Amino acid sequence: MTITKTTELDSGIYTCVASTLLDEA
Repeated sequence: MTITKTTELDSGIYTCVASTLLDEA
């Protein structure tokens, strides 16, 4: 949930990180 809000702030780095976490999960 924190990633969703952070994605709005830095939708450049956190978007990649969020995608990686989803892929690994």
